Amino acid sequence: MTDVENPVIQRYLKKFETNLGTVEAAERAEVVREIDNHIAEALHEGADLRTLLQQLGPADRLAQAYRAELTLNAEPQASWWTRYGRFSLLLATTSLPSFLIVLTLTLFGPFLMLLGLFSMLVGPFNLLFPGIVELSAPWPSPLAEMSVFAFGILLVMAGTLGLGSLLLYLRMMRRLFRRAL
Repeated sequence: MTDVENPVIQRYLKKFETNLGTVEAAERAEVVREIDNHIAEALHEGADLRTLLQQLGPADRLAQAYRAELTLNAEPQASWWTRYGRFSLLLATTSLPSFLIVLTLTLFGPFLMLLGLFSMLVGPFNLLFPGIVELSAPWPSPLAEMSVFAFGILLVMAGTLGLGSLLLYLRMMRRLFRRAL
């Protein structure tokens, strides 16, 4: 443990701990203790505090790197969706382009799929019970219902493509994060 009286170290560790954010309390305490011990060992070996803190980098950046590493190395017993969900949240908070990509694909993929499923149900439903749903098309009734059904298939495919693109993007970024760390 470092010198408790040194306010510079305590401020650095406090800022580091605060920026760990959603990391579980036990893991957060362990990581803070690890950084604290690293600082103490380096100071004990005669390192200059200012140089040491510059080497570690800003506390918020160091915390962000630890959050990324903990997310990437999440426990394997967590479900696949949980791991990808955590990583997409981490990625969305890392940069504005990633935030926009993750948000857009996460919202529009399922939305297009649901809209497509609805369209696929409306077409045949209108054939069975004419007049309940108003379909306006320049072609006769059975063809209009079938075109709504076909459009629904296209929407489901577009939504599936959006979610698939999101998964590919997450995999690509996960590999990049692993290489960087």
